[in-house]
Amino acid sequence: MLQASPPFDVLPRDVAGYDRAVARGQVRPVPDQPPALLPGRSANTILWWVVGEFVGAILSSALFSKLLLDDRSVVDSGGRGWVFAASMVAWVGVLLHELRAMSQRLLAEIDAGYVTTQVLAAQLTLRANRHYPRQFAYGERQTPWNCAGIWALHGRTGRVLHAPDRSFDAPGFYPSPYRPGLLELWTGAGWADQYRPMG
Repeated sequence: MLQASPPFDVLPRDVAGYDRAVARGQVRPVPDQPPALLPGRSANTILWWVVGEFVGAILSSALFSKLLLDDRSVVDSGGRGWVFAASMVAWVGVLLHELRAMSQRLLAEIDAGYVTTQVLAAQLTLRANRHYPRQFAYGERQTPWNCAGIWALHGRTGRVLHAPDRSFDAPGFYPSPYRPGLLELWTGAGWADQYRPMG
């Protein structure tokens, strides 16, 4: 797991309104005991589906291209490009749908007090972050992650991979230092520029 510390950010516990948000139940504390897995596919399972679909898209596109080049009777010469383009658009649509599902599941798991996936999934699912200059980024302005403060569970069995280190603020939604009155996603190492209303 990534063990980065924030280069310049204020910690969630130091943001004005943190204690009040905890008292009102707007901030969900990490449970003392490992939580039960949510029903459905885990974020880690979805991540492996995305990897498999990506590999499948490449292999099937290569095979499809070979068939079209070898057997010109399959599609007339003017239509081959359109058929290939349509198949690629379909694959991209499936991959984007799975990435969106992975992002939603990752946030649902964090809300439940655990994660099942490594930082890679978070980097794939969260958009670029304007808070972070490129020199602190992993990729194009991506927020660093640190899941040390939250339960890490095996995505199929619920077995504990590591218990939370309470010296770290766990990933989750906390009062935002950038937009007072809103909750912002803290990744365990920085603010992710994703917001929720205080409920």
